[in-house]
Amino acid sequence: MTNPTMLGSVDFSSTPSTSNPFHPEDLAISPTGRYVVVSDGYSYCTYRVNLGVASIDVTSRNLVQYLTLASPKQAQNVSVDNYGNVFVGDYCNRRLYLLRIDSNGALTDTGATFDFSYAPFNSYVSPDSSRLFVVGEGGITVFQINGAGSITKILESTTVGKIQSMAFSPDGTKVFLGDYSTSPDRIIVANTNNLTVITTVDILTDQTAGYFDVDVMSVEPNGQKLYMGNMADGTTRTNKVTVVNLDDYVLSTIDLASDSVPTALAFRGVYRFDLRLPLVLR
Repeated sequence: MTNPTMLGSVDFSSTPSTSNPFHPEDLAISPTGRYVVVSDGYSYCTYRVNLGVASIDVTSRNLVQYLTLASPKQAQNVSVDNYGNVFVGDYCNRRLYLLRIDSNGALTDTGATFDFSYAPFNSYVSPDSSRLFVVGEGGITVFQINGAGSITKILESTTVGKIQSMAFSPDGTKVFLGDYSTSPDRIIVANTNNLTVITTVDILTDQTAGYFDVDVMSVEPNGQKLYMGNMADGTTRTNKVTVVNLDDYVLSTIDLASDSVPTALAFRGVYRFDLRLPLVLR
């Protein structure tokens, strides 16, 4: 396995101004893979003007644009679909904003706003870009993605639990929801189309809160196993990565150093039979 190499970086220290520096919180890749969209989360629901999102050219590693959102909009989580729709979740105001990114990396705010009865942690686009799932502290909402600049809410549940993270099966027929509303925490396995619960799996942690915008679960590209870290930095955090066999939902673990707290993780296929599992340790 080749060690990762840092190719460059982007300095946000003077974006949008030196008095209100950019605080990168979440990111998503544009449909072409040329640009990265980054949210300016700043801090936990602290009011500040000039909050927005930025687009970065991956090749040149230059800032293409910083788009300021109209006050009092805030930007915590962000996701992008294959149509160039950019979905910005506002945890503090319990809203979702619909933006667009074009082939040159330019961002525009469509002005479309969607309100929730709960605070959204994360948003996820289905593998075929047909649906958007917004999960959060007390609910999950599903939108039909109609195309460029258009989505329609088709389903909302405020009884499913407190969902911090979510992942899809490779074929898109199942969703896996990380829920910390129970003791211990659990994974809810549900049908993608209607959120009908297939089964639930108790896991190692027992949190009372969830991270903003941190994707703590990921499914192998072959769909055989799900890997999960900690949904928050609470007293019951674990230094283990929970591994769930998706055939029979039997648990195993990957043990890390005693002072490690695995959180964000993702899979990437590199070569045939070669998979890499990057971890962010807090």
